[in-house]
Amino acid sequence: MKRFRTHLGLLLPILGLPILLAHIYLERYYLPRGDDYDFASGAKNHGIFGNVIYGYQTWEGRFSSYFLNSLIGSSGLFPYHTNAVMLVSMALFVIALALVLWRLEGKYSYLLWFDMAFIVLAMPDQIKKNAFYGMDANIEYVLPVTLTFFVLVFLNKMIRKRFEKPALLSLGFMFILIAGFNPLIAMTLIIGICGYWLSLYPQQVPQSSRLKAIFLGTMIGFAIEVIAPGNFLRLYIDTGGDLPGIFFIATRTLDELGADLPFFGTCFVYALLRAYGTGTSAASFGICKTGKAACWYGISVLTVVFATYYIVIYGYDGNHPSGRTLMLAYIVTYIAALDMSQWLARTYPLSRYAFFRYPLCRYATFSSLLVSISYLPTQGFSHLILNLENGPKMQSIGLAQIDNAYRAQAEKSAAKLIVPEIPYYIGTFFGGVAPHHDENNQAFAKYFGLTDIEFQ
Repeated sequence: MKRFRTHLGLLLPILGLPILLAHIYLERYYLPRGDDYDFASGAKNHGIFGNVIYGYQTWEGRFSSYFLNSLIGSSGLFPYHTNAVMLVSMALFVIALALVLWRLEGKYSYLLWFDMAFIVLAMPDQIKKNAFYGMDANIEYVLPVTLTFFVLVFLNKMIRKRFEKPALLSLGFMFILIAGFNPLIAMTLIIGICGYWLSLYPQQVPQSSRLKAIFLGTMIGFAIEVIAPGNFLRLYIDTGGDLPGIFFIATRTLDELGADLPFFGTCFVYALLRAYGTGTSAASFGICKTGKAACWYGISVLTVVFATYYIVIYGYDGNHPSGRTLMLAYIVTYIAALDMSQWLARTYPLSRYAFFRYPLCRYATFSSLLVSISYLPTQGFSHLILNLENGPKMQSIGLAQIDNAYRAQAEKSAAKLIVPEIPYYIGTFFGGVAPHHDENNQAFAKYFGLTDIEFQ
């Protein structure tokens, strides 16, 4: 068994790191999409802060996301060089996730590259397309998750006493801004911190003052976000003025959770295989150290996942949540699965059960479970290869679209931009003009002062 673990420990990082680097590399082919052009044209017409106020009043309350999107949209990076921003953002996200898993996994942290590659491969393509490869979604979801991970990893770092109060004020202000990226991350932090406090009560909570500063800042940012007039206006427009019933949305939420169970099940089975197959350690940052902590941890994660689906389905009038909105729930579930599985393996070792004392029984069980969870990552790997093959072709098509739009704008000779028929996977995954008539193409045309986009 030790020799098997040694070989596995050498093989998995070798397999995992290239997969992560390939996903980062894909960012170089990214081009702006409809929402990105919407922010850019808004910043052009209203100014950066004017666009933030306009969006807050007419669409949504995510003020931090509006500010950064408007800033980039009005900069010299847009639209040709926004892929540089996405490259940096994706690289920082991978580093932040690596730090979190490193703190969780103790002496087995050398496996974190494969753990990260597994979650990225197993994620549905819809999430990666919307969250990783779209500027608006990347800033709205990936960036605040990255910042939160960095803060949590270094939360226990000691500083001089005279710097503690300025640090607390900075933390509170920082999380006002982080909560302003989207309400889901604020909700996740609020539920997670409450669950952590309850899991330790009545014991002393480590770094209690810093957690309170994070909690207070998140609550303030969340309050600013949810009272935005634009939230109610958007909900009214999306639902046609007929607000959906809470019980109807609860039923739809359970239906959608059931449809996504293969992903959640894959995460937990993989985490259990990791814990029981490669050994466990007393995690230095892990929350699951007692049965009480594991119970509150599980309740918190289930609450986060259910609330994420419920809020988004309510906002979309009972429709399935868009890919990027589920990214946070998926990552939280995956990290929780890795942490809880270590506690389970320490508390209930296989040696307690007669069936698993025989090597053949262990290997047969592990092999069967491994085959059962191979579908999603295998599908993700095939999509990765397809996107790497089509990236250069996509970039040339997208750049030609932008060049032609600038030319039409300069010459003022055509009200319409005529583009060739676009393959569906290119038009939807990487950006640019969508392969059919929709509102995203209207935003593209609006930015360049055109009236419409016509397909040959």
